[in-house]
Amino acid sequence: VMLFTISVTLIQIYMFHSTMMDKESELALKTAADLPTFESGVNHQSGKLRIEVNNVPHANNEPPLTPGGIQRREILKACGELCNLNRPILKPDPDFGYFGYSTSRTNCTALFESSILDDPGNFTSPPRWSDVPHEFVDDYQMGGRAKVEEWWIKDMFLGGKAKVSNWDKDMIESWKAMALENDFTKFGNYQLIDRSTLLNVLTNVSKVQDQSVLVIGSESPWIEALVLAAGARRVTTLEYGAIQTNHPRVTTYTPNEFRTAYLEGDLEQFDAVVSYSSLEHSGLGRYGDALNPWGDIMAVARAWCVTKPKGTLTLGLSSMSKDDLVYFNAGRVYGPNRWPYLVTNWLRMNYSSGWTDDVIKNAPQIPRRLRGPPGFNIFWNQSSLVFRRSGPSGSADELKETNLLQTLL
Repeated sequence: VMLFTISVTLIQIYMFHSTMMDKESELALKTAADLPTFESGVNHQSGKLRIEVNNVPHANNEPPLTPGGIQRREILKACGELCNLNRPILKPDPDFGYFGYSTSRTNCTALFESSILDDPGNFTSPPRWSDVPHEFVDDYQMGGRAKVEEWWIKDMFLGGKAKVSNWDKDMIESWKAMALENDFTKFGNYQLIDRSTLLNVLTNVSKVQDQSVLVIGSESPWIEALVLAAGARRVTTLEYGAIQTNHPRVTTYTPNEFRTAYLEGDLEQFDAVVSYSSLEHSGLGRYGDALNPWGDIMAVARAWCVTKPKGTLTLGLSSMSKDDLVYFNAGRVYGPNRWPYLVTNWLRMNYSSGWTDDVIKNAPQIPRRLRGPPGFNIFWNQSSLVFRRSGPSGSADELKETNLLQTLL
């Protein structure tokens, strides 16, 4: 009798479970039918993104997400804690002054699985500030901590060829030879002092000799020539536009190729990363990339993901002390509010040009003018700064140890 009773009970439990599964399946199908569907395209007269949203559920009478809201949600899903720009900024050592330090858990898989940083924007002409979805306005302004002014430039490369798309071995080697002779007059961008300083940094601070180096953003291979002149074993370049090269020690990737290589396990871990006047443009649409208020921060986080422990990051970026600025869509100028978040989980080693925090704080007096539209008169510095890869812990002892390295390098 007991066995019969147990059997009946088990049968009843199975039938109940099967009924609930059928109901859940029916509910899942109904829910799937109620989910929003999207049709996207480009208004070819204005060049603006057009997304039509259908069948959007109205839970609790809340309005449906707009196209900008949907895009923002997808960015935050990939970015996670990194995109919280209210994280604590640590300043345990007064010598760190201008550069605070911030940490974040970093989900490298999520950052690379999402193509949000790699796909071109859905527009035929780079957006102006008036084209930015209202959901992004406060994010670009960092909740009022960054000032936005319009400075519109059209340089769309993503999805096409790079500005200089054929990198010949002889050209790179000739530039390398000139650099070794301290002759910077016939190649490269920016001022002579920028190129000579960067070579000195790569040689004596980042110390890239015999290392594998990732270069982020390169319209022409002047940085690659300097990296090779500093003795690097190999250079890998990540650039919006496609590049062909016959140099045996130079490899190039477009953003989608780079992401695919990482996800398939074909991308090496780099000893060092170098980026000069590139990351400040990420997410502004100037080069054809999709709008993303955190594009620069996510790009640096991806670099962290592919760098060996204690590897170096050499950055040349527009910097000021009093203000964080966004010249949309030309680029960002970094101040005390955004710098710590840009280099999340990276520790500053030193000012590679020898500048001190006091000099940085007086940046408006440095005779270095940023090119811009008529009436534009902003002074800034773009020194090459070196950071060491750290981790989400970022202890005070770790910071102090790194600061002491300044006197040893």
